[in-house]
Amino acid sequence: MALLGIIKSCKEVTIRPYRNALLLIMVTLGLVACGGTDIDSDADMAQPEPMEEDLFQQDKVLNIELSFPDGDWDSLRRESNLGRIDGGFGPVDPCFEYSEFYGAASIDGHLLENVNITKKGTFGSVDSNRPSLKINLEKGEGNDGRKLFGEKRFTLNNNKQDASTIKQCLAYHIFNLAGIHAPRCNFANVSVEGQSLGVYSHVEAIKKPFLKRTFGNKSGNLYEIQRDGAFIESRIEYIEAKTNEDETDRAELVAVVNAMNANDDNLWAEMAKVINMDYLITFVAIEALVGHTDGFTGYQNNVYFYHNPDDNLLYFIPWGADQTFRKQYIVTSNDNTPASILLGNSLIQRLWQSAEFRANYDLRLLEILDTVWDESGLIAMANTLAGIVNADEREVDKVRNFILERRSLVESELDGASDREGEWTLLPPTVQEPMSCSTPEPELVLAI
Repeated sequence: MALLGIIKSCKEVTIRPYRNALLLIMVTLGLVACGGTDIDSDADMAQPEPMEEDLFQQDKVLNIELSFPDGDWDSLRRESNLGRIDGGFGPVDPCFEYSEFYGAASIDGHLLENVNITKKGTFGSVDSNRPSLKINLEKGEGNDGRKLFGEKRFTLNNNKQDASTIKQCLAYHIFNLAGIHAPRCNFANVSVEGQSLGVYSHVEAIKKPFLKRTFGNKSGNLYEIQRDGAFIESRIEYIEAKTNEDETDRAELVAVVNAMNANDDNLWAEMAKVINMDYLITFVAIEALVGHTDGFTGYQNNVYFYHNPDDNLLYFIPWGADQTFRKQYIVTSNDNTPASILLGNSLIQRLWQSAEFRANYDLRLLEILDTVWDESGLIAMANTLAGIVNADEREVDKVRNFILERRSLVESELDGASDREGEWTLLPPTVQEPMSCSTPEPELVLAI
């Protein structure tokens, strides 16, 4: 066991103990990697890949223990971009970025030093006691190429805005069932300095490894809606490039805005030149069915776009699904929100003007209800997830009821029983100036 300790002390921690004959092989390789033999450490030696372990197994609950130099945890957890400004409450600086900290992380018993750890998110995520966190194993001096069982990033969401704890993983499961490129998700027990922070959702980062896994390529342009980005000409530049940052001119996003200017009869055909429209209507339908009112169609938020070089079309990737399975828009809490489609952003509002889009969308929505939206199967999945984390039964029951009621609400709207017009179809102004980067001095408020 002392030799295994030597192996684990190496920076590359993807090595784990094996049984019987494999143990001797790994010990020998470990000694070589740590300089414990006379073999030239600079020699070009072929080392076997460690046995793969899927860190996103549904029933796997990661154990993540973090520690920091004195005072750094308090500095990290207290950071906030929320404040009272202009008579309201919310993010006060559109260019705010969280500070980077470095500490030690033990992930399922594998100890890693000098790990990059930052706070993430807004509102619930910015909680000062249980903040949402991002861990990057590769970032930092001397960490190039460092991974744990193939993963170098860990996104840990605190579930503060999800009392059931299961909404994110359940929502992404449904997106994936429908053929949407969605992240994998399971759970993690997180502790800091020996103090438990409870159960977090462990969500796959939308980075190049995700693109390679789901699209089969990773060279295209990836974007995220940030701050004031929108499919409005004056706000395209505020959609943040996440790959090829110094090369993209956002031409594929500008092309969407240009296509939105087509007349209603030609709108579908023009949009199909820049967006995979069959994929889009599936994405829009799932956001509506799971009640993702804090998502792209509900609030022009929590979404990535990928320009796939294989077909030169845009694809939408869901994100931030902790407030799904709700019936009202997250901000307005308006009870008149359509169940069958969320119309909270400029692109979907424009598409809704097209009879062809409506017809294709409604057909796809009914198809999904007949296939993906299997209430018994979805409730079984909810029960499985709830059992893994010992979730609050009352909160899980709300999710079950949402699933059971959604079909009748959607079908009644499709039958004309309720309004899908009115305020929800109003197009936004063609010019909307976003906030400029600034460093105001508002009264900052920590979320608690």
